[in-house]
Amino acid sequence: MRTPNDSGFQFDGYALPIWDANKDGTQSTWNREHVWAKSLFGTGNYDPSNSTRGIDADLHNLRAADTNVNSTRGNNLFINQVYVAEGFGNYSGKWYPGDHHRGDVARIIFYMDIRWGSLTNISKIGDLQTFIEWHKADPVDEFEIYRNNKIYEYQHNRNPFIDHPELVDMIYGN
Repeated sequence: MRTPNDSGFQFDGYALPIWDANKDGTQSTWNREHVWAKSLFGTGNYDPSNSTRGIDADLHNLRAADTNVNSTRGNNLFINQVYVAEGFGNYSGKWYPGDHHRGDVARIIFYMDIRWGSLTNISKIGDLQTFIEWHKADPVDEFEIYRNNKIYEYQHNRNPFIDHPELVDMIYGN
C-alpha cells in the first residue's frame, strides 16, 4: 500500500520504514502479511488453492511487511504490550504489533470476525479485550481511511470498523 502523501513509497505494516513502491515483493524487500495468519483460519468453505478470492485473498487482511519482520511474526497470537526493543515484536511466542499499529490490527481482526464468521474465531488469534483496548488506544487514522478507500476500489467492500469505530462497542461491548 502506498502512502497517502507520497505515491512513490510503500508503507510497512509494523516496522514503520517505507521503501520504493516500484520494488517487487521479493525475499529481500517485502511480502504480503496475513494479519489473521492463514494457518489460523478455521474450517469451512476455505479453498487454499484459490488465491484470487475468498478469505485467503481478502485485501483487508493483507498488509505489506518487511520479509524478516513477517517471518519473525509467523502465526503467533497477538499479545498486549510488552517490552520489545523495536516497539513491536515477539515475546514468549506471541506478537505485539507496536503502539502505532495495534488499533489497525484490532480493526482488521474485528472485520475478519464479522466478514468470515465460521472461518475465524478471535480467541485463536488473541484476546478480545486486548483488541478492544487497542482499538480505543490507537484510533482510526488517515492511512487507514486511505487504505479502506483503496481496497473498496478493488474489492468493493469496506471495513466498517474504520468507517464507524463506534461499532466495536455495539458489537463487542466495552
